[in-house]
Amino acid sequence: MQQVSLLKMRNVRYILFIFFVHCKQIPSDDQVIRITIDSLIAADNRGDLKAVLSHYADDATLMPPGKAPFSGRAKLKSNYENIFASVHLQLQTSIEGVELNNHSAFAWGTNSGTAVSIKDSNVRKINDKYLMHLIKDGKDWKIQRLIWNSNE
Repeated sequence: MQQVSLLKMRNVRYILFIFFVHCKQIPSDDQVIRITIDSLIAADNRGDLKAVLSHYADDATLMPPGKAPFSGRAKLKSNYENIFASVHLQLQTSIEGVELNNHSAFAWGTNSGTAVSIKDSNVRKINDKYLMHLIKDGKDWKIQRLIWNSNE
């Protein structure tokens, strides 16, 4: 009788263990978007082209200040290759807001820091504001459109 009771207690403990292990808090879409933006900035700072591109939808559009917008993976890749070949970025981001709508979201904030020239170590200060449109891709959020300009 005592062995049956011990067996039942072990089963109950095992079931509770499995329950608590699988009930970890799943991050909200808002949190995932914030993590995505932070991860993008970290990849920019490392000059990690593959990681940077993984944050964008295949047909993403960038709208840089003073330049024509461009779209698509190949143009994004070329843009970032040129950036990483010419400067080392040291950026911080401040995410001011995220607004969710089903499988689409907007995020906005500021980036500050420096771009240090690889050629001559010239330092350019960065103080930009941005608006980002993201789309949900499975469990991930991908940047669909990104526009930014000077915050000064």
